[in-house]
Amino acid sequence: MVSPAGHFHKQVLPFEPPWWFQQVARDPLFVWTDLTEKDLQSLRQFGLGSPNSAAILQKAATQSLSRTDSQQGIELDLYVQTLRQGKGMSLTDKQVSALFSLVKTVHTQAVLQRLTIDKSFDCFKQALLRHSVHRPPYSLGLFTLVQAQAITQWFLRTYYMHYKLYQYAFTNRVSCNVSSAHPGDAVELPLQLLPLREADTEEQHQSSVETQQKQEEAAAAKAAEEKTAQDEIDRQQRIKDSFDAQMPDEISQKVQAALQKEMERLQLVMSAQFAKQEAVLKKRVTELEQKAVAAGVQLQ
Repeated sequence: MVSPAGHFHKQVLPFEPPWWFQQVARDPLFVWTDLTEKDLQSLRQFGLGSPNSAAILQKAATQSLSRTDSQQGIELDLYVQTLRQGKGMSLTDKQVSALFSLVKTVHTQAVLQRLTIDKSFDCFKQALLRHSVHRPPYSLGLFTLVQAQAITQWFLRTYYMHYKLYQYAFTNRVSCNVSSAHPGDAVELPLQLLPLREADTEEQHQSSVETQQKQEEAAAAKAAEEKTAQDEIDRQQRIKDSFDAQMPDEISQKVQAALQKEMERLQLVMSAQFAKQEAVLKKRVTELEQKAVAAGVQLQ
């Protein structure tokens, strides 16, 4: 607004922003958040196993925290599995992008906040439900009930089946080297010199030093190769043990039935809450319009 003197004044709203505006600002929807339609087209063109696709996924998964090479590899493998799952379910590009952002957000929260598996799964259910019920602007029906159930079962079999391994892989390591020394070791002993007739010449001494250095470097390289090979064996053994410990079919069926019942109940509860809150909001808007008309203000 402009006053007669030519000064600008900020217009103040007569009421606080509605609750749904604050909720949308706190919990945004995953609509082309990390992967754009152009990115998905490039991924299909290059293939998920190509270096170009890896660069696109690493750019989309960029976080403020620093990651080691092994942690980046683990995250890249998780996101590649997510895209393959979306392709296997015949999801649209918009749904694949939302699924990628959902997995990224759940994984990031679990790592940063060190969530337990129960709390992390609650966050996952809330985020998935927020994209399975069409109540804009606070929720969006991107996924059907069948797709939401399939996504939940896949995430249970992959991410939450190895949740402790992910937590272990993304835990910062702190190394502390401790050494002990005896007081008698600090006493300096006189250097024992050999007789001159038994001493080496300068050329012989230099050659001996170079030979010793080469032997030490060869031993260090061999130890590094053995350590790398042993680490790879240990990693494969851990993966094998985790797969061997998968839950039986009976427990999986019970979890699926309980999850389906919980999803249906949550949908009914959220639909009822949204309808009630929408009615309250409409009533508030109607009252404001009536007050504005009574005050002689023409609404645009």
